[in-house]
Amino acid sequence: KTLAEISSTGQIPYDKFCFVSEHGLKTTDTDLFTFKYSSKYGFADSNGNVIIAEQYDDVYLFSEGKAFAKLNNEWIIIDTKGNELCKIPTEYSKSLSTHENSGFKNGKAICAYTSIDSSNYYINILIINSDLSTSQTQIPTNAGLKYKIVNTPEFAGIITYNAYVEYDDSGIRNDKVAYRLFDLSGNKIWGTETLYETLAPKVEQFEYKKALAPNYSLGVLESLNIENGYMNIFDENFKWGLMNVETGEIVLNCNYDYVGAYSNGLCNVCSYGKWGFVDLNGSQAMAFNYKYTEKFVNEKALVIMEDNSFCVINKTGEIVFDCGIKFNHPSGTQCKYQIHTDLQEKGIIVIWNYYGDEYYLINIKSTLEAKQIIINNPTLFDDFEIYKGSM
Repeated sequence: KTLAEISSTGQIPYDKFCFVSEHGLKTTDTDLFTFKYSSKYGFADSNGNVIIAEQYDDVYLFSEGKAFAKLNNEWIIIDTKGNELCKIPTEYSKSLSTHENSGFKNGKAICAYTSIDSSNYYINILIINSDLSTSQTQIPTNAGLKYKIVNTPEFAGIITYNAYVEYDDSGIRNDKVAYRLFDLSGNKIWGTETLYETLAPKVEQFEYKKALAPNYSLGVLESLNIENGYMNIFDENFKWGLMNVETGEIVLNCNYDYVGAYSNGLCNVCSYGKWGFVDLNGSQAMAFNYKYTEKFVNEKALVIMEDNSFCVINKTGEIVFDCGIKFNHPSGTQCKYQIHTDLQEKGIIVIWNYYGDEYYLINIKSTLEAKQIIINNPTLFDDFEIYKGSM
């Protein structure tokens, strides 16, 4: 459909829809997508028909049939017809406004905020179940804390970060950072501390944003993830390994510059600036010959070759698909492109070229495919289907 055809039917023009956020393409499990018109948000279907009129100051995409929406300075939960299901306590508004919550997953949504009481600091957690029943808990913590909500099928909890100053017996100042993992009952599962001067130079050495390129310690918080029951962790020397979150057992020793995710029997890791794959025994599955690797999904993984080209390999290291994408930018630049994996479990990987503001989608399902998508091009209205991860 052309823009004129869409507009002539009274439907919302294609370019009013919000496809992309700073965090990349998002996925929804309904045929409802956000649009913004006259500074208000609403929802429409993939044909452009308005289902819920623009009335909200902010919204999340629908997940598990529900969405968070901000109306008259209050956050509420709505159903797919726009009916208000419940209100969110005011104290959790900041958490929702800063998008520290990612909606409903695995039958629940998690909101959180920090507070202080008589010089004691806390993370306050609200758990909202699918039936809208709720529970709350508090985790004692330190000042200046940042946190990340984790909500996976195997584990739900909070990963925290805080920086602090410590003086040794000689009066020498040490700037330190600490990371912790708590479950939703407040039990500490894992924790480590390191000197900032140990962490910072190693964070800066990575070229790709997915692999810690943000050259500040909060970027590490975003790179701690739990998948398939395992969490990538690091020790006081900022060497990375892998931990079983249920037992707390270190299953892959902290010997690497970075550890990604365990999937399909292998883990993507970085060692001495080169990327490859190992199993849980630390045995090398293939040579460390890549500039970057993603995890295996459907027995295939996206890799970046030494010449900056993107390819898909199988578990023997054989190239099964050349994506036809290769970025070359001036030397000395970081974050040349960002790899979004929001849709990876659906077999879709999104690549954003920072300098050209171009988006590419790589299909790593049974039918391998790579294509560039043009944002706000009315002739590509069917790209809503890509937005749902059904490429």
